Amino acid sequence: MAKRQARDDAIWACRAHFDYQSHGHLRRIGKVVRRLAILEGVLMKAHSNAQKLIRWLRQNQPATVAQIAANGVMNSRDASDAVQYGVRHGVFDRIKRPGASANERVQYRLTGQSLPALKSAPVPSFDGLLQAWGIARTPPRLRAPTSRKLQMTD
Repeated sequence: MAKRQARDDAIWACRAHFDYQSHGHLRRIGKVVRRLAILEGVLMKAHSNAQKLIRWLRQNQPATVAQIAANGVMNSRDASDAVQYGVRHGVFDRIKRPGASANERVQYRLTGQSLPALKSAPVPSFDGLLQAWGIARTPPRLRAPTSRKLQMTD
C-alpha cells in the first residue's frame, strides 16, 4: 500500500510539474522570444544599411536599387530592405519614372530628414503572462519519495 501511494504521489508530481498545457505555453513563449530576437536583428540590419545608404546617396542621388547593388554598396535584398526602412521613416523619397524599365522605374533620393535613433527594446518579460495562465515562475517543491541505493556484498 505504501509503495502504491508513493507511486501515485510521484505520478501526481510529474503531472503537476510537466503539465502538458503549461509546457505548450512555455514552448509558444520560447517561439515568440526567438521571433522577437530575429525581428530585432533584421531591424538593426535595415537601420545600419539605411545609414550606409544615406552616406552613399549624398554623393550619388538619385539612384535605383539596381544601381545601389551594381555599385557594390550592398546586395539588392539589403538595399531593398534599407530603402523600405528609409521610406517608412521619411528619409528617402521615391521618384517614379513612367516608361522606364522595371529596374529603372523607381529612383530614390534623400529628403533631408535624419534617420531616427534606434531605440533599445526592453528585455521581454512574460511574468505577467505566466501568472495569468497560472504557471509558476519557479516550479513548486513537491514531495517525492526518496530513493535508496542497495549494494550487495559477497
